[in-house]
Amino acid sequence: MGLAPREVMSRLTACLALLLGTTAYGANPGSQYVLSPSSRTILPKWIYQTKGNVTIQSSRNYSSPVVLTGPNASVTYDFGQMVAGIPEFTFGEGHCSFCNTLGLPGYTCGTLCSGLGLSYTESARFVGPASDNSTLYSHEDGTVYLPVFPGRYPTPAKWQRGSFRYLTLSMPSSAAQTQRITVSFDRVLFTAQPSLTNPSQYAGYFHSSDDLLNRIWHAAAYTVQLTTVAANSSVQHLLILQSAGWEESAQADGLIATDEYLSDGAKRDRNPWSADLAVGIRSSVVTQKGLVAVKNALEACFTIQDVLTGYLPYAGSPLGNLFALLGQAYDSDTYHLWTIVGYAEYVLASNDTAFGQKHWSAVIGAISATYQYVDSASGLLNGTKVSDWGRVGQGGQNTALNALYYHTLLLTARIGNLLGQSNNTINDYTVRAAKIKRSLNDLLYDPSAGLFFDNTTTAGHALHPQDGNVLAVLFNLTQSHNQTITILQKLAQRHSPFGALAPELPGAISPFITGLELYARLQAQHHNATIALSLLRTQWKYMLDTFSNSTLIEGYASDGSLNYPFYPDGSGFISLAHTWSTGPLYALSGFVAGLRMSGFDVAEGGGEWAFQPAVEGAGVSWVKAGWVGVRGAYEVEWTLNGGRFEGTIRVPVGSVGTIYLPTLGQGSVRRATVDGKAVNGVSVDGFIRVGSVGGGEHTVVVQV
Repeated sequence: MGLAPREVMSRLTACLALLLGTTAYGANPGSQYVLSPSSRTILPKWIYQTKGNVTIQSSRNYSSPVVLTGPNASVTYDFGQMVAGIPEFTFGEGHCSFCNTLGLPGYTCGTLCSGLGLSYTESARFVGPASDNSTLYSHEDGTVYLPVFPGRYPTPAKWQRGSFRYLTLSMPSSAAQTQRITVSFDRVLFTAQPSLTNPSQYAGYFHSSDDLLNRIWHAAAYTVQLTTVAANSSVQHLLILQSAGWEESAQADGLIATDEYLSDGAKRDRNPWSADLAVGIRSSVVTQKGLVAVKNALEACFTIQDVLTGYLPYAGSPLGNLFALLGQAYDSDTYHLWTIVGYAEYVLASNDTAFGQKHWSAVIGAISATYQYVDSASGLLNGTKVSDWGRVGQGGQNTALNALYYHTLLLTARIGNLLGQSNNTINDYTVRAAKIKRSLNDLLYDPSAGLFFDNTTTAGHALHPQDGNVLAVLFNLTQSHNQTITILQKLAQRHSPFGALAPELPGAISPFITGLELYARLQAQHHNATIALSLLRTQWKYMLDTFSNSTLIEGYASDGSLNYPFYPDGSGFISLAHTWSTGPLYALSGFVAGLRMSGFDVAEGGGEWAFQPAVEGAGVSWVKAGWVGVRGAYEVEWTLNGGRFEGTIRVPVGSVGTIYLPTLGQGSVRRATVDGKAVNGVSVDGFIRVGSVGGGEHTVVVQV
């Protein structure tokens, strides 16, 4: 049956309003926090430093001519925040007929021709004539030398940089004392998320009474934008074979150059990684319309699946192709499973059943590939492919691996039901999952510590990991509410002034695993967000204040320094704009604002959406949020004033969902209404449930 004209107009109006920067409440709230440019042209904010003989013709106009004279003269521009793109210059003096002979642009500059050196860095710590590292932590990116001829010069696209704050232009050490180059900085052509005409127009927004939360949400949204890249702009890792150099020119298999996908990091690897999608899908739901970038990232993983074994790659194409050449393409049990989870969550969030059907056989083959490694007695998966997110000691009958395996089986069974697949396959998955849950608790839960062991070995019993315990809670492998709360309490004891510690990677703080911990805490303790929001404010404030004022770092040391144990002596390789660190996006939009779509934390049978705001302990007095989903726009606005809660939601007409009225820490309330009608119900876990609510606009009031 077709849609009624009124429903069509309702959906179109709501979607266009969000995409054009307006909402039912007026202009998109929080637009002053948006970090993305409103056009594709970016200019420096100021000059960070000069070295050597440098003449600046205007101290106010940072795109005005600069004259560099003699060896090692340099000027560093500061953009004030992370940016991305292709720099363009205009050269005055400095013509040299030998430049083409020397093969410029390139990585070396001979004495006969002094090309202009170009370098980029995310952190001020690495400002200099050479870029920070993007190809490998032990590989020098070095300097790109540009040929100098009078006139305008756009840097070749392969030397765009996906994330940088500082750009340095320098004379080579081989330049003569009298050699000089006059250069004007025309612009940087912003290249992130190329499908958007106006990069500042997200398909979602968040605004609240808390300035810090607003800053964090927008830094996360901007990070996701920077990591959404063209499919032909991944880091060219084949350059590892030479002593230095870098390019962003690798093309993903299964996609075309004009496609874009959600990558891991903006600077590096600019590649699809399935574990990043564990956070990235949720982040994309509340910021990007259509989830095309997520779909393409998954395609780049499926396209290089091992046809012989069924195993999915550690990294998607193009980096996965290099791993294949090295014989390391299928070395991760966890990333194999994360790809299947990403597939299932994408299908649920997008309702793209055609994509689900297209890859169903590949998914069945991927799950079947694990059976030879399953212990027949316990049902636990014995990990033999130990590459992971950076942690040490993966492998064996591991808690994180088996929590993920359990979740993979149940999610795939859910997709099977959606696609009308064989009941025998679906039933087999649910039986296997139930056995995993029993065995995980029997063999790996340590009641004396109130946490799960890492694995069944003696060494594994010496470690209670963050990742395994977080996934056990998040994926519902605990056997009681008390067990869940105990685990979360024990994990909270590891929260430091710099964030949550991850003992499975000694000396590290992982925003990836901590983002999943935020989800787990808000899911399990939705009625009281105190610890979750304290962790969010502490860790992500530190990240913004210390490493980047506009994007979110991949990982750092437990002492708060710019070091990451996964990259020995590789501080310059750490990505300061990384997808898996954007957990606060969904934590704030989906849990604190409280509006969630089916497929993400809405129980089966609960409808297509749920409104369940984390009011108590959130530390905010009002929130506004919205985004565009498959069926239309989703918006929420709520306020808390003393003992009175008022909220308004707008969800697609024709949909059905569930409203949870917060009881504000009280066992009962004086008044609770939905659309002015009294609701009589019992508070369960801090909420009164109202099911089978139709789409459209609804108002709720709770008075305690």
